[in-house]
Amino acid sequence: MRAALVTRRLAPGLLQTVVVDHPDSIMPLNRADLGGTSEEEVFGAALTRSIEDEPHHVTAEAADEVRLVTIGERHRYVGAHVQVLARYVDGPLPYGALVSFPLPEYVVTHSIGGGNSVFTAIATLQDVTAKLAAAGEKPISSQVYWWRPGAYERMPEKEALYSGRVPDLAPVGVVFDDTGQSVSPLTAESDELIRAWLNDHQG
Repeated sequence: MRAALVTRRLAPGLLQTVVVDHPDSIMPLNRADLGGTSEEEVFGAALTRSIEDEPHHVTAEAADEVRLVTIGERHRYVGAHVQVLARYVDGPLPYGALVSFPLPEYVVTHSIGGGNSVFTAIATLQDVTAKLAAAGEKPISSQVYWWRPGAYERMPEKEALYSGRVPDLAPVGVVFDDTGQSVSPLTAESDELIRAWLNDHQG
């Protein structure tokens, strides 16, 4: 079924799918219905409409003193805003940001840096994401991702949306031992991020 639909990989464990929003239903778009239109064009148009035409709100709050910015609204297209994540994060971003997609109605972000350790930031967003995913309907993922601004973000925004490319999102996570004194990275990218942060904060 996936091969028949207009869908693409956003990140490990995440797919983007173009849908047709009818008054009483949402239907995935079939590749057979594209006609002569490219997938890049269709994705660009769908993302632009989701980002610019659908309502959304942005809130900032602290969880365990970690500043989280949430993009949200009561519809299923909020996740499209990851394609313009630079709008919502605080710069400069020497380590990028953390982002999660617990439910269709929420994207949660944290700009890495400031007064929080990277360990606390990852652990806090893990906890918040897991609780949202467990409490809501039709959860997407409890995974936290590391967003690293790169070639995609250097493109003009509209060009990026229609480029067929996606932001660089890598799964990250940490686990503390029973004493809470030792922490282990759960992925290679987690280790990479932690080492980069420690390199600048030890000495």
